[in-house]
Amino acid sequence: MTIFGKQTGLAILIALTVLLAVLPFWLIIHSVGDDWQGVVPAGYVFDSEFYIVRMIKGTQIFPFGNNPFFIESAEDFNPALSAADYIAAIPLKLGLPLVTTLIFNTVFWNLVFVIFLWLFLRNLGISANWIFWLMPIIYFSVYGAIIRPVVWQVVLPFFMFFLFGFSAWLKNSTLANKIMLAGGIAGTLYIYPYTWQISFLTLGLYFVWFLINHQWSKSKSQMQIIILALIIALPAMLYLYKIISNPLFPEFLKNIGSIKTYLPSKVSFQLARWPVINIFLWHIMARFMPRLGGDKDFNRARVLLSIYGLAIFILSMSPFITGRDGAIGDHMGRELFFWLSVSVAVSIYSIFSNGDFYRLKSYKKIIIILLVAINIIPVLKHYKRSLLQPFQATKSEIMAVQDYAKPTAWLEKYDKNPSVVWASSSIGGYSSILSKNYVLGSSDLAYQYWNTKREIQERYLVSKYFDDITPQFLNDDSTAALGHSYVRRLDDLKWKSNICGMLKFIMLNGCFPTSSSLTLSELLSQKNKDIAELISKNEKEIRPHIAEWLKKYRVVYAIKDVKNDPGFHIEKFKNFKEIYNDGRFVMYINQSLSILD
Repeated sequence: MTIFGKQTGLAILIALTVLLAVLPFWLIIHSVGDDWQGVVPAGYVFDSEFYIVRMIKGTQIFPFGNNPFFIESAEDFNPALSAADYIAAIPLKLGLPLVTTLIFNTVFWNLVFVIFLWLFLRNLGISANWIFWLMPIIYFSVYGAIIRPVVWQVVLPFFMFFLFGFSAWLKNSTLANKIMLAGGIAGTLYIYPYTWQISFLTLGLYFVWFLINHQWSKSKSQMQIIILALIIALPAMLYLYKIISNPLFPEFLKNIGSIKTYLPSKVSFQLARWPVINIFLWHIMARFMPRLGGDKDFNRARVLLSIYGLAIFILSMSPFITGRDGAIGDHMGRELFFWLSVSVAVSIYSIFSNGDFYRLKSYKKIIIILLVAINIIPVLKHYKRSLLQPFQATKSEIMAVQDYAKPTAWLEKYDKNPSVVWASSSIGGYSSILSKNYVLGSSDLAYQYWNTKREIQERYLVSKYFDDITPQFLNDDSTAALGHSYVRRLDDLKWKSNICGMLKFIMLNGCFPTSSSLTLSELLSQKNKDIAELISKNEKEIRPHIAEWLKKYRVVYAIKDVKNDPGFHIEKFKNFKEIYNDGRFVMYINQSLSILD
C-alpha cells in the first residue's frame, strides 16, 4: 500500500477526475466530428435540459432563481431554496459559451468534490495510500449525479465541505474549525433543500449523542457553531419563510406531488433498510475487534457515518411523523448511495488495515466479510446507473439536434428582444436553451414554480392545438396536463393495497386504503372528471378562440419541423408570415395576432 506518496496519489486522482469529467462531452463532440454545431443533446444526463434552462433563464433576477419557463412570470422568485442554479450560471454571466460553461462546471466541481472527499477521509484517519484505492468506490457511485449539470454537481461539493468541516471539528475543536463548520452548515442551507435537512438532522442527532455521553463542552461548542451558522444563513431563512408564507404554497405542494399520507413510499422502505444493516456492520466490527473499538479514529468514523446514515433513515421514514410525502424517498436515494459508498469504503479500511481481523476466529471473519458484501452489493448495483447515465445519447440523436443550431441562431439574431415561440417537435425546448426566447408549451416541470394549475393547463392545451386531445392522450401525458398529484396518490394507493394484502390475516375489520381521504375508485373518478373538464375547455374555450389565447400568451413566432411534425399546420393560419425556411425548419411571424381563417 505504499506505491504512491500522498501528493502523487492525490495528483493522479485529480488527473483521472478531469478525464472522467470531460469524457461525456468529448464523446458527444467526437461522435459528430465536423457536423458539430455546439448543441448538446437534451437528456445527455437525466433531465439535464431542465437544469440547463434553469441555469440560463432561471438566474436573471434573484440569487435563488426565478421562473425560467414563462416570460410573463420571469420575475417570480423560485419556490425552492437553492443557490445552485446561480452558482452554475457564473461562467455564463462572465461570457463563456454554454458548452464551455458545462465543461468548466463539470471539471471544476468534480475537482472540488474529490479534494474535499480526500481531506474528509484523511480526517477519519485513513492513510493516503489506502484513500487512493478507496476513492473509486465512492466516486463511481456519484459519477452520474455529479456529471449532471447544476443541481447535484454543485450541491454535492458543498455538502462534502460540510462533512469535511464537521470531521475537522470533531477531530480538533479549534476556533478555525468552528468557523469553517459554521460556514459549511450555512452553505448546505443556501444550496439545496435536502442538504440542509440532512445536515441539521445529523447535527441534532450528534447533539443528543454528546449529551448521552456527557460531552458537555462539545455540546456547548456545537450550539455556538449552529448559532453562528444561522446568522450567516439569515438571508436563506428569510427566503425560506417567504416561500412558505406564499398563498400559492399549498397548491405548489399539491402540483409537484406532495401528498397527504402517513405511510412512506415503497422506495423509502427499500432505502431505509441499508442504514440499519450498515450500522449493524459497524457494531459487529467494534464488538469482534475490541482493540479497533478503542481506536479514536475508528470511533470518530463509526459514530459520524452511523449518525449520518440514521439521518437518512429518519428522513426517508418522515411521512410517519409529518403526514406528507413529497417523493422524499426518491431524493434520499442520491444521498443514501453516496453515504453508503463512503461508509463501505471506510469500513473496508478499518477491517483490512487492522491486524486484529486476521487473528479472528474463522466464523467471526465470515460474519464480517458477509456483512461487508451485503453492504457493498447495492453500491455495485448502483454503479450501472451512475456510470452509464452520461453516455446514453446515441450518435443519431446527437447528429439530429445539431440541425437546431441554425434556425435558433437566426431567430436570436433576427429579434433582439425575448419572445414566445410556438414550436412543433422538440426544437421548442431547444429554443429556450439556444436563444433568449421562451416556448409556449409547458411540461410538468412548470409545476415546480409559482404557476397555477389552470394557467399551465391553458398553455398546454394551446400548444397542443394541432393534436387530437382525447382522454387517452391526456392519460398518456398526465403529468404535463394534470401535475404529479394523481401519479403520486395512485402509487400511494397501490403500495397501501399491497400492505393491506400482506396484513389481511391480522386485520379482522378489513382494510380499505385511501389517499388524501379518497379510495381508488373515488380517485380515478376525480381524475376522469378533471380530464373531461380539460377536454371540454379545449373544445369550448381554447380551439374556438385560439387567436385570443395566442395573444394572451404573447406568441410572436412559430417554428415547424417539416420532417418530424408535418401535422403542425401553422401555415393555414392567416397573418402568420413565413420568414425563414431551410428545408427542415420553417419559421413564421405572427403579424397581427388575428389569425383564424
